[in-house]
Amino acid sequence: MPGRSQLATPGPDRDLASEVGDTVPGVAIAISLVPPLAVVGLTLESGAGDESLGALLLFLTNVGAILLSGLGVMKLYRGFAVARRKSRVRRGFAVGVVVMFVLLLVMPLAVATYGVIQDTLERADVEPVASRWAQAADWHVVSVTSDNEGTQVIVTGGLPAPDLQALRQALAETGHADLHVTVVFVPSERVEIGP
Repeated sequence: MPGRSQLATPGPDRDLASEVGDTVPGVAIAISLVPPLAVVGLTLESGAGDESLGALLLFLTNVGAILLSGLGVMKLYRGFAVARRKSRVRRGFAVGVVVMFVLLLVMPLAVATYGVIQDTLERADVEPVASRWAQAADWHVVSVTSDNEGTQVIVTGGLPAPDLQALRQALAETGHADLHVTVVFVPSERVEIGP
């Protein structure tokens, strides 16, 4: 019959499960924090300030989400009672700091979300108008992209190029006369070579 000390000693399976349980949160945190922080450094080095701010916002959002989910897990498993006995920092102060941090992130996230929505709406408004305009001249729209500087339409086809004034008029007729649109023409020529 095994003694008490033998029953209390965890086996190899318990050691492996414990190691995996300790490793998984660290890996999850690392894959959510290291890539955006690396992008911050790379974009700063290359002089792309806007992209760097976007990556920094993603990094800070991930930090806030990790802290908030940590608070939720602590509350769910009553970890605050254990932490209170081992730490001199008051729970209310720690929770207040995390909540303030997350609230400070709400404004830049709202601005970024609004910008993405506006870009998507502009692209959705310009694309069908540009497609009809290009098809009328036997050209084709390759892509339509939008960002802070406006909407860019890339079209391709045979010369002569479509009339830009017709596109401007078509946009005005659909209520988008104030949109800043840049058109990039990519002329193409089809040549058939016989036998």
